[in-house]
Amino acid sequence: GTTPDGRERGTRLRLTPPEILGALYALLPKGGMAFGFFPWPLSRVLLFVLGWLALALLSGVFFPQQVAAVAATLRDHPLRTGLIGLLSAGVVGLLAVVFTMSLIGLPLTILVGLLAWAVQLFGMIGIALLVGQTATAAVQRPRDSALAHILIGGILLGLVRMLPFLGWIIWLILGLFGFGAVLLTRVRQER
Repeated sequence: GTTPDGRERGTRLRLTPPEILGALYALLPKGGMAFGFFPWPLSRVLLFVLGWLALALLSGVFFPQQVAAVAATLRDHPLRTGLIGLLSAGVVGLLAVVFTMSLIGLPLTILVGLLAWAVQLFGMIGIALLVGQTATAAVQRPRDSALAHILIGGILLGLVRMLPFLGWIIWLILGLFGFGAVLLTRVRQER
């Protein structure tokens, strides 16, 4: 006898990688993934994750000591970094509102927003390093390079960011911790 797909009974079904990917793609929701408040197509989600990983790795290559210092600050003072991040985000928001009220202040609002975004992004890269170190230590591979830790942590954070509805909330909270860690690291280095 034969099976419904035309194979003889007892033979194994062999799928090629494109057929497997096609079958997995068919399982995805038709409207896209809930990435934040709005559903995004899978291509944009993957583009975000790949862009995030590229920025994280480039920062790890060009600023390894700074990323390591931010990760150490996060590890040593987690509550303090979260509080500083929350207060600093409030100050940045207040400055943005004040600057927006004047025509001259509009470029300053954009500058403050970009600076805050860059600081938060750098803090997230420090978090990626810390997550990667923790993950590799959990599987008894702590001797990997800092770039490997950033890559592993970045992938894990990228997967967290892809969680429907919760991903952006978790990233927002982690971003506050990263923001505070960068500021606290800078203050500690000044002293």
